Amino acid sequence: MKDSDQARTLIRKTLFGSLATVEISPSGFPYSSLVTYGLDFDGSPIFLFSRLSVHTRNLDKDPRCSLLISSPARHRNPQTAPRVTLMGSVKKKNSESYRDRFLHRHPQACLYATFKDFSFFAMAINKAHFVGGFALSSWLKSSEILSDQKAAKNIACAEQDLIEHMNREHFSSIDLFANVLLRRAGSNWIMTGVDPDGCDLRRKDYFARLSFTEPVNSPQKCREQLMKMAAKARKKATSQNKK
Repeated sequence: MKDSDQARTLIRKTLFGSLATVEISPSGFPYSSLVTYGLDFDGSPIFLFSRLSVHTRNLDKDPRCSLLISSPARHRNPQTAPRVTLMGSVKKKNSESYRDRFLHRHPQACLYATFKDFSFFAMAINKAHFVGGFALSSWLKSSEILSDQKAAKNIACAEQDLIEHMNREHFSSIDLFANVLLRRAGSNWIMTGVDPDGCDLRRKDYFARLSFTEPVNSPQKCREQLMKMAAKARKKATSQNKK
């Protein structure tokens, strides 16, 4: 898998990262914060920040920042785990689309998303640095990190219909996605988001990410990917049951 593909997959399947901003004091020290993020359809990070937070005040003064995203701590040596640093600028961008995309990944944030001091922000990525492990790194352009804009728009227009159809007509396939392909336990998983690179699944407070075998650029291609993956999951489940 190419570094750009690994980076995109990591960004899509992770829910939080470390945001570094420039402190507004004269010293201008870097200030790092643990933040949760959602993603626009093209993969641009979306945040929900309070204006009372230090990082929000820093961004108001200087929007330049970096976001470090690393894989879950399942490695004995964390330095062998892949990670990516996104560099760019973050600005306030309230919109219903950003609200929906963020809250689908972080439903608990509904409790405070309507508070007057909270607003949604979006990150414009300038470049990225991917590290796949020891001596494995590369610089990436934003175009290598983000999905094609036309493809993102096509999926965005059809997302709600795709999600409703899958949750209503193919709920058993969604459980197979989670249980068989992703090895996540439990039933009653639902699909909460779709984008050119895959789809988001949720069960109660648990999140899972199902990546497509290749990026899609239309609703039809998305349906075809889901059908292929459902067939793969059923075949694998049948094989496991025979053992």
